[in-house]
Amino acid sequence: MLWLFDVGGRILALMTALIHQERGTLPSQCKGKRIFFSCLFGLLLLIHGIVVAEAPLELNDQQLDIFQSLESSLLSPFCPGRLLRDCPSSAAAELKYDLKLKIQSGATEEDLRKELFEKFGSDIRAAPEAKGIGLLAWYAPLAFLLVGFLIIYRRSRNRARTSMAPLSPQQTKSSNLSEGMLQRIEDELNAS
Repeated sequence: MLWLFDVGGRILALMTALIHQERGTLPSQCKGKRIFFSCLFGLLLLIHGIVVAEAPLELNDQQLDIFQSLESSLLSPFCPGRLLRDCPSSAAAELKYDLKLKIQSGATEEDLRKELFEKFGSDIRAAPEAKGIGLLAWYAPLAFLLVGFLIIYRRSRNRARTSMAPLSPQQTKSSNLSEGMLQRIEDELNAS
């Protein structure tokens, strides 16, 4: 923003020099006026920049959908790890404003994406592309989930088999129950 003051001051200095050259006076004689006009010009540029930056752009529903889609599907190049819509930096605000201007002028979402990827690289994608190596990022979690469910299913099935298997005669004899009690248990089981 400081460069605006410098450029404004130089323009006013040249204008002042040209005016005084026509009048026959030297620019060094009006140094105070030059500083005053430089500051005034810089202040006007600053006020204009603030007004333009704060002026809301009216987008219709279709344009707003395009803007929100871009804003929520791209990472901010200025705030690592944050979506463009969540980045609080002034550079991100400028980028959003530029996107709104381009959308208002008729740019398509695909064109804007291409332009942003050319400018900032493909690292600003919030999600990987569903092609090439990006497919691995989409399908690997599903594969791990299926393998995990398969392991859990097999283990629970094996446990159910072993817990429901009848006891062998050796296992029953090694128990602490008396013969009479074992006979009673078997009679009860056979009766039902």
